[in-house]
Amino acid sequence: MKRFYLLPLLFLLLITGCKGKTVPTELLFISNIKYFTVFPESRERQKIVQKTLGKRFKINKLEIKNFESIEKELEKFLKAKEDKKGRYILFAEPFIFPIITNSSTLSRFNLQVVSYGIGGTPSSSSLGLFHICISRESMFNEIKLLMDKENKKTGKPPVILFDEQNGMSKGFKSWWDNTVKEEDIAELIHYRQSSVSKDLESAMNEKPGRTIFLFAGVNNRAINMVNREKFKNKNIIEIFTRYGKNNKCVSHYIDVEYNKMLKKGLKSQELNDFILNAEKNVINFEIKDFSFKKEKSKEINIVRRK
Repeated sequence: MKRFYLLPLLFLLLITGCKGKTVPTELLFISNIKYFTVFPESRERQKIVQKTLGKRFKINKLEIKNFESIEKELEKFLKAKEDKKGRYILFAEPFIFPIITNSSTLSRFNLQVVSYGIGGTPSSSSLGLFHICISRESMFNEIKLLMDKENKKTGKPPVILFDEQNGMSKGFKSWWDNTVKEEDIAELIHYRQSSVSKDLESAMNEKPGRTIFLFAGVNNRAINMVNREKFKNKNIIEIFTRYGKNNKCVSHYIDVEYNKMLKKGLKSQELNDFILNAEKNVINFEIKDFSFKKEKSKEINIVRRK
């Protein structure tokens, strides 16, 4: 009779013991002092992730000297912890995750990546990837609305400067030609890598009074080469980048509100499922209700010809 009661008790203890053997999980961040000095907003986004997910997991930070060696640095870090058989959730900036997720070396570790970005939706990864994103079409539609607004405000179609060597502006040009070109909302002007500063100056001076939207692209720092003495336009708005922040001719910057975008993705049920199930596939979590942030440049000193 005693054996009859003993068997269910042993079974209960076995189940309880199995449930208690959970795999320890660490929330991992990449840190680089020089990068954070130039881009403090990246440090702010790490704080958002830490605040949202940090209560659930142990937090660890990997300090690296440069991003070129990030794959080796991560491999070294994970190898040192390999005997503990833990799993890791790495938060990575948009320019980092393509290097990591395509690594066959890192794929053998129990590693998942959480990242964010605009305009692209990864389709494959050697690691589990949860990508918080905004589709290009959604962003381009928002830019079109900005064009409409400026057109009504100034009474003149705005000018869009684009560089076909840059993926984002090239994609915008293709979308524009196929979607809204016939509506005559704005004029698109292509600038070349070989004569970028000249092309920019010409476009600015030949269209006085019009608002200019600039996709900085591959030639991002070219805006700093523009001769300010020749600049006639009052409004030049840089889209998605801030490479003209040291040039007083840039009047405004427009970008996605990344912090809001990140918070929405981090609080989603989809991310929770991704982590709990230790997913190894790619999940693109698209933010539908996003907004652009238009910020005035702190340095505007426009010199006009008499």
